[in-house]
Amino acid sequence: MTDTTDDIAEEISFQSFEDDCRMLGSLLQEVLQREVRSQIMEKVERTRILAQSACNMRNAGIEDVAEVLEKQLASEISKMSLEEALILARTFSHYLNLMGIAETHHRVRKQRNDSNEASLSKSCDDIFNQLVRGGVSPDELYNTVCKQEVEIVLTAHPTQINRRTLQYKHIRIAVGPDVKEVLDTFHIAAELGSDSLGAYVISMASNASDVLAVELLQKDARLAVSGGLGGPCPGGTLRVVPLFETVKDLREAGSAIRKLLSIDWYRDHIIKNHNGLQEVMVGYSDSGKDAGRFTAAWELYKAQEDVVAACNEFGIKVTLFHGRGGSIGRGGGPTYLAIQSQPPGSVMGTLRSTEQGEMVQAKFGLPQTAVRQLEIYTTAVLLATIRPPHSPREEKWRNLMEEISKISCQNYRSVVYENPEFLAYFHEATPQAELGFLNIGSRPTRRKSSTGIGHLRAIPWVFAWTQTRFVLPSWLGVGAGLRGVCEKGHTEDLKAMYKEWPFFQCTLDLIEMILGKADAPIAKHYDEVLVSESRRHLGSELRKELLTTEKYVLVVSGHEKLSENNRSLRKLIESRLPFLNPMNMLQVEVLKRLRCDDDNNKLRDALLITINGIAAGMRNTG
Repeated sequence: MTDTTDDIAEEISFQSFEDDCRMLGSLLQEVLQREVRSQIMEKVERTRILAQSACNMRNAGIEDVAEVLEKQLASEISKMSLEEALILARTFSHYLNLMGIAETHHRVRKQRNDSNEASLSKSCDDIFNQLVRGGVSPDELYNTVCKQEVEIVLTAHPTQINRRTLQYKHIRIAVGPDVKEVLDTFHIAAELGSDSLGAYVISMASNASDVLAVELLQKDARLAVSGGLGGPCPGGTLRVVPLFETVKDLREAGSAIRKLLSIDWYRDHIIKNHNGLQEVMVGYSDSGKDAGRFTAAWELYKAQEDVVAACNEFGIKVTLFHGRGGSIGRGGGPTYLAIQSQPPGSVMGTLRSTEQGEMVQAKFGLPQTAVRQLEIYTTAVLLATIRPPHSPREEKWRNLMEEISKISCQNYRSVVYENPEFLAYFHEATPQAELGFLNIGSRPTRRKSSTGIGHLRAIPWVFAWTQTRFVLPSWLGVGAGLRGVCEKGHTEDLKAMYKEWPFFQCTLDLIEMILGKADAPIAKHYDEVLVSESRRHLGSELRKELLTTEKYVLVVSGHEKLSENNRSLRKLIESRLPFLNPMNMLQVEVLKRLRCDDDNNKLRDALLITINGIAAGMRNTG
């Protein structure tokens, strides 16, 4: 097939990225040669060459040779001393972080080299011209842009190492320390005033009374601060935002908002104090852990439809606040795609969305990338407001989505929650059990002391599978759902849905993107070394399910191979493998040793280095 001009330009641009990587690698090598003994450096270089050769063989489809080289690589790593393993981990981890810097500048360079700003996809000029050509008048365009509001909420870094702890000294009073903390929080909020604070988000909200309880606490606190009725109290009340997170709560979100707005006092309060605007947050993480990524996506779509309909009934405007994670398993992915696939009417000139700490540097670390991200947010919201995405063309499509979702959820839960062997397999096959003593992130890995999956937070759940490159939460259940519907003769319907329904296309594209990052041979290596022989069959079955998922995603999308329509992403992934694969093999070796000597601080340090290196290589954590 003859390369197009765009293909050639892409190759030239990628060559510059590779040149940057080589230059940074040379600088790192110069430093290491001064600091590290030559014998150890020879082992590091031999590991890199062996990993590169294995990747080349696998990319060329020579699987048997690749497997031999990977076994040789694993053997070399297993024979390393702890000192050698630490140096290898630090070397590759530093290089993967340097590649991240090179990748950021690669994106900036591509943007700068586009001499025709009007042709830059999704730029303001591009979208404005599209809308005008489509019949939107300049006045309508201007008025919409003037009213448009986009707010980006930056959250704490999930892999933050230095945990910030706050120690509180509670006075022994009858209400107890927990209640006192809540009351003190509201008193301080009343003293500061709403202008100094943002919204009060109610995690795990499920009904109208959750919101009313917060409003009551605000009212009592304002009375206490003002010294009674009529006294001064700074600012207005905080916006109260219910966050619906689990599948069960998402299904009841519309009903909860409808009950809330049916209360005259509350509706008048929203109109008087918050300009007639109700803010509702939807969570992507726990719904995905509950039922799998596909079912979560569909339940989130329906929940947004229901919330918008409820607000419309009472003439109240709504802003949907999207609590997305950095990874696909927690609702992450390309911003433009995500906004363009929302239900019609759910983006009416306003949007709030979290940007996870792990993505802040990549998206907002440089002025050029920050401006580009803000432009993408702006144009995506503008398009979704003036030209909302299509609803499902036929009721049959919704019925098919329900069927896929049902099968997908059943398959996911049968593995994660109903298979008695899965919990033990999860603890053995991933570094999840070791995360607790590494102080990674800003919160405990579990909500309660239970060791079950149900009480595990979504971040460490996705984090652990991302480390092993199996990324199971992002695809488990999808293959079973698609296969079940295709086998009933609906393959052509699914292909039509993919072409004509933005939501369905976006959902499959995101799953296809993460499948391109999954690596069954690496996941198999974790199983072979770390998992008890009696449980390895479970990993084998899951790897077969991964292949099934890849097969049916490609069938529905019409693509011949994963990431077919994103050559740049595929190249970036391939460029990291010679450094990422040895990091995974080293992590396996460190975990093996650590599980025999869990008080060894040097091994813990080595594990932490591999975790950070793999996170840098995967470009997200959880």
